[in-house]
Formats: sequence, C-alpha cells, structure tokens
Amino acid sequence: SGGRPSSFETCIDVIKDYLDTHSASVLVGSSFGGAVTMAILQRNIRHGPVVLLAPAIHYYGLDLDLPSEVHAIIIHDPQDDLIHFSGSEALHQANLNSSELWVSDGGHRLKTITQNGLLEQAVRDQLKRARGH
Repeated sequence: SGGRPSSFETCIDVIKDYLDTHSASVLVGSSFGGAVTMAILQRNIRHGPVVLLAPAIHYYGLDLDLPSEVHAIIIHDPQDDLIHFSGSEALHQANLNSSELWVSDGGHRLKTITQNGLLEQAVRDQLKRARGH
C-alpha cells in the first residue's frame, strides 16, 4: 500500500492481536504510531477516543476521515521539523466535529507534554469520553 514499509502492516497486526484479547479505553499514537492508530480506526479494528501526537498520517497515504464514532485529540508543535504541522491541521479540518487540535511546543518529540500536564489532560479528557461522561 503506497510506499508504506512492511513494518506498518506488521504493527497493525500486532495491535489488532492485542486488542482482540485486551481492552483499551483510549489509544495514544505518536508519529509513526499515530499513522498506525489512524489505520486501526479506519479499518474498524477499534473505535473510541484517541490521542494522536504529531501523527505521520500524510506520510503513509492515509485518508483524513475519522470514523463517525471516533473522537481525536491531536497534539502537535507547529515548529516540528520532522512531521509537518499542516498535516495535523488538515486532519482537524477534515474532522471539525470530532477532533481537537492542541498546539504544543517541544519539537517533534513533544518533550514538554509530560511535564506540563498536556498529555495527561488529553488522556483524561478521552477517558471521560470513553466512559460516556
């Protein structure tokens, strides 16, 4: 599938196998993992809220549409020099009613989001959604 490394499909298979036997209220995917998370959603392997950190969706040729029962919080640094912020903006614009774009600093690694509470807040917000609150 369009220039994707074979490890992309392998990662999807590993996560699918895990989710077949374990529950997960919220999925969090960063960069390559954000693209894998998006593929998992689009293939109907899992539904529910996600947190996408500087997701590399554009680089893996994925569609921007989130499934209707999915809400995404996207966290990205506009100064990211590896994955362009415009990809996260496009993802958010394509899903205005089911996504939020949270701007952060910390570069591609978003190294500040664990210290400033942004990641924790995103996961807490999504856990509330998963529980229907």
